[in-house]
Amino acid sequence: TLYNYYPSKDALYEAVLERGIRPLTAMLAGFSPGPDPSESARRIVRSVMQHLAERPHLSKLIYLEAISEGDFLPRLARKWFRPILERIVGELKAGPVPAAFDEELFAHLAALFVQLSFGYFALAPLLAEAMDEDPLSAQGVERQTRLIETVIEQLFQRNTQSAGRNGTRSPSEG
Repeated sequence: TLYNYYPSKDALYEAVLERGIRPLTAMLAGFSPGPDPSESARRIVRSVMQHLAERPHLSKLIYLEAISEGDFLPRLARKWFRPILERIVGELKAGPVPAAFDEELFAHLAALFVQLSFGYFALAPLLAEAMDEDPLSAQGVERQTRLIETVIEQLFQRNTQSAGRNGTRSPSEG
């Protein structure tokens, strides 16, 4: 009866991915740094990680498609991942970033955050064996969430206090 709703296996696969990824793109589309960019970043990180924790197989499906270089990969990249990366890059361009990150590195920095979130869930079975703990447990997800928050804060904290929008140092920093 599934094929009454979906004309093919590919259509079903796309619907599953869309159902998991669409809320993430909506979260990012609605993101606004607000008066406290650090708190805003924490909120979006927590929302993304909670969403992925509730759907741990989503990341595995995405990684499986990437590893197998399946027919659906270009569509997955263009329709869902490009907007996610572009949104992150847009935020990097709009705000102060560490001087070490020129604009040429922004897409790779955005990819790093995708890896820290999606990769964590996709590699959970491997991490469970290597770390002797369940990365999908509430405590494991919380630790990974805190790690991402810490990385963001460490990368951007000093610059949000003292740098201009282009990441240059203030005169007092020499």
